[in-house]
Amino acid sequence: MNNETQSRKPRLVLATSGFVNTVGTGLFLAVSLVYFTEHVGLGADQVGAALTLAGGIALLANVPAARLAMRLGTRNALVMVNVAQMLVVAAFVFVDSLPAYCIIAIADLALANASSAIRTGLIAEVSSDPDRVLTRAWLRSASNVGLTAGTTLAIVCLAAGSSFAIRLGILADAATYLISGALVLLLPNIRTPAEIAKRKFVVMRDRWYMTLVGTTSVVYMSEAILTVGIPIWIVRLQDVPVTMVGVLMTMNTLGCALLQPRVASQVKTADQAKIAARLAGAALLVACCFIGLTSGLGPVTAELLLAGGALAHLSGELLSSAASWSYFYELAAEDRQVEYQAASTMSYGLATTLAPIMVTGLVISNGQAGWMGAGILFLLASCALPIIAANKRRELVAMSQVVA
Repeated sequence: MNNETQSRKPRLVLATSGFVNTVGTGLFLAVSLVYFTEHVGLGADQVGAALTLAGGIALLANVPAARLAMRLGTRNALVMVNVAQMLVVAAFVFVDSLPAYCIIAIADLALANASSAIRTGLIAEVSSDPDRVLTRAWLRSASNVGLTAGTTLAIVCLAAGSSFAIRLGILADAATYLISGALVLLLPNIRTPAEIAKRKFVVMRDRWYMTLVGTTSVVYMSEAILTVGIPIWIVRLQDVPVTMVGVLMTMNTLGCALLQPRVASQVKTADQAKIAARLAGAALLVACCFIGLTSGLGPVTAELLLAGGALAHLSGELLSSAASWSYFYELAAEDRQVEYQAASTMSYGLATTLAPIMVTGLVISNGQAGWMGAGILFLLASCALPIIAANKRRELVAMSQVVA
């Protein structure tokens, strides 16, 4: 088996596993709010508050999940988490009260965070250094396709209109975790040597790496521009049809699925990552400015600016993802990649928890000034990534000289 074939196998297995996983996720996300509000009787505000609480608590699962992976091996740990997710998601069909929903939602999101942390570490374990960013890009591309497929399947459940049909959809999501875990068994199980694994939470004491995680979370907050900011903004504009939201989201999903591997393949060196990070910041600034300028304009001009802003946002999202992945893998301690990658996934968790509050409370409420401020924030955070990475590299050089 040649090197190219060896590098493709983990990529194919992880992308296929991720696709199956996110088909279920897309299905669940599309039917869950309808099920818990209309069939269980919970309030939409109760569900939202419970998910916010669960998301915050679930962030604590990332690094402990890495400890589990270091002791059991990344593959075996991921399979075990998938089996647990299957059982937890299946338990949603028995929810009949808010306390029960909160408990299961916390367990579900904690396991989802653990799965993401371990899967990211598994990429580092089974892929060679040059292939890690590209493998992660293929995983993201497959996940976008999976989410779209799952959302499409949800239409069948929702069209049926019965509680039984939606429960079947939730159970189908549960089954995808078992299939996804079975696919991962095709990969080798790699355990961290005991003398390395016994040292706990080393990454949490790595100041530059954790600074990179925190700054990246600010950049990742830009994803809420599309999922939260634009929908609310279009409703406020009134002259722009709400169907524009679906058009822009579809454009982003297809763009990520088709272009993320191509963009990631161009980010292989430190200089390329630096350029990608800076371009990402500039693109996100342009996106925010275009969206903010739509206020007070006619529908045609506003739609054109929104489309331009969405394209700029897509460019920033693709570039920032490739740059941040490159830094996360490059600057991690090679013998503790699983632990470091688990910490890196906290950046996305923090962003998804805090971004809706930022977008609704600070950006949209301040109109054009709010959009401009958000764009400047994303630009500064993106440009800070190469600086943080350079400081981390200098620290690594100094440490190697002391050891020598």
